[in-house]
Amino acid sequence: MLEGLRKVSNNWLGKLFLTVAMGFISIAFGIWGSGVGELVRHIGGSNVAKVGDTDISTEQYQRLYQRSLNQLQTQARQVITSAKAHEMGVDTRVLSKLLTDAALDQTAKTMKLALSDEDTAHAIAADPAYAGPDGRFTQGIFQQILQNAGMSEQAFVQDQRAAYLRAQLVQALVGGMKLPDVTVSALYRYAAETRSVDYIILSPSLVGTIAPPDDATLQKYYDSRKSAFAAPEYRQFVTLAVTPATIADPNSISDADAQKQFDKDPGKYQVAERRDLREITFPTLADAQAAAAKIKAGSSFDDIVTERQLKPEDVNLGTHAKADIIDANIANAAFSLDEGGISDVVNSNLGPAILQVRKVEPAVTRSFADVAPDIKRDLATKKAIDSVQGLHDKIEDMRISGKPLADIAKELGLTTTDIAASTATGLDRDGKPIPDFVAKQSVLKAVFASDVGADNEALNTKDQGYVWFEVDKIDAAHDRPLSEVKTEVEAAWRTDEIMQQLAKMAKDDEQQLNAGTSLADIAAKAGNVEIKHVADAKRSGSPELVPAARVQVFDLPVGGAGSAAVQDGRMLFKVTGTSTPPLDPASNDVAQIKAKFADMLPEDVAIAYVARLQKDLGVSVNQQELRTVTGLDQN
Repeated sequence: MLEGLRKVSNNWLGKLFLTVAMGFISIAFGIWGSGVGELVRHIGGSNVAKVGDTDISTEQYQRLYQRSLNQLQTQARQVITSAKAHEMGVDTRVLSKLLTDAALDQTAKTMKLALSDEDTAHAIAADPAYAGPDGRFTQGIFQQILQNAGMSEQAFVQDQRAAYLRAQLVQALVGGMKLPDVTVSALYRYAAETRSVDYIILSPSLVGTIAPPDDATLQKYYDSRKSAFAAPEYRQFVTLAVTPATIADPNSISDADAQKQFDKDPGKYQVAERRDLREITFPTLADAQAAAAKIKAGSSFDDIVTERQLKPEDVNLGTHAKADIIDANIANAAFSLDEGGISDVVNSNLGPAILQVRKVEPAVTRSFADVAPDIKRDLATKKAIDSVQGLHDKIEDMRISGKPLADIAKELGLTTTDIAASTATGLDRDGKPIPDFVAKQSVLKAVFASDVGADNEALNTKDQGYVWFEVDKIDAAHDRPLSEVKTEVEAAWRTDEIMQQLAKMAKDDEQQLNAGTSLADIAAKAGNVEIKHVADAKRSGSPELVPAARVQVFDLPVGGAGSAAVQDGRMLFKVTGTSTPPLDPASNDVAQIKAKFADMLPEDVAIAYVARLQKDLGVSVNQQELRTVTGLDQN
């Protein structure tokens, strides 16, 4: 039994049922909800719910809800209100967890399943969650987890005993389940199928002149899209950063100390050789070998790029040092070629490939004089690490006394960053990015979760520093009158009108294609636009096809036509072919499918099993008590 518990604790069942009492809440998503909602009825009393004969008390729900909320607040480093928690689904997920546990506990009791004190103790002792650096159970870690969870040892053991029994019950049902071969085959065909497509781009110019809208039309368009033209919320705030980099003083580092650091490892400061690379990746080895043969026969790298209808961004790898290239085969091949050289077929991580070295940037030997400023800055930054915590403590003491950040910075000789107005995405009132500052994205997120006058905790930075912020002013988002945004509204109306006209034209063209008209004839009618070809498009992605087009391409039969909006107009396409490589049970593709979907079948069965238990036992929920205990009644 203990071996079984160890196995359970390391798989998805363990994550689902075992980690209940440690503050790392495991929620059974979706088990209670769809399909079970019709079973729920209102109940009275101080219980939040009931499953069969098992009551879920208000205290039990509140304890788990608060523990989950505390964990989220720790992760977010901010207070999460009851309304926000409800919006995030915390209350529903906690209830789902308790309903699932109650159904399984009652079933285990009916089946007279039990776990001895000895087996429970051994299972807890073997749990890696309580192990120290030596991998063995550590009483100190165990007690710390109990303290964080706010539980006594007796209550914890009782909870874990029930959790182990729940996991054993479901493991007995789904343990050893594997994906059937027919499912693996279907998943493989879905992932491996490729489609070939011919397409043209219908330009907005085909629509012709669009008459300006009258006032009534423009007003109607604006009224239906007011939020799109509303002024966003702006916040004025100040930040103060104390990090090793911001307080470092390179001038405090002597030339002798910098020279000593340089002499330890001169090679560290040298610039390695770099190469500007291009790469063509092929779907099969045969395709790559055919391309390599053409190059040896006189074709250029660009000829192959053109032949495969690739764009510059499809083949440009950029300029890299050898150490920066993760794929060892690509790195070795690239740095064995001369400038302008083209490789033979390389077995890359992405499949067969051919490389070209466009340019070689030789290694650069840098003298001490060249790198002395960098060395001094690095040494000063390391030296400043010890000073950061002291400054942090001084700033916190001054904040407690009520001093604003601007005064604190002035007194300590530090510099604040003052932002007059910013949206949540970091744009000023002119729509331009606000200036950069330390931990910009984290600060923006925190600023827009705070309020004027709020006492905000300092944010930690990646380099062992801190950032404080104060919100000075909030200009709430608001609708702007049509008179203020008329130019923007009219431009948006015109764009939408053009795209609607293009969609109608494309619909007519689709019908003609499906009736037998060639794409070449339609391309000629559209002004002799270029017909482009996409080979080997997959459901997982194709650079030439926008998602809306890709979905249609795989929904349509071969020969079918469709269209989708694109940035420069509308794509009109025809599916010209389909292909699925034969399934090789020993291939990496099949192994990846099995690994990816290994838990799919047992998880679905477990969810269906719990849902059926709840249906048979009966589930009732006291919605009013639930709202009271989560604080929603106060909102």
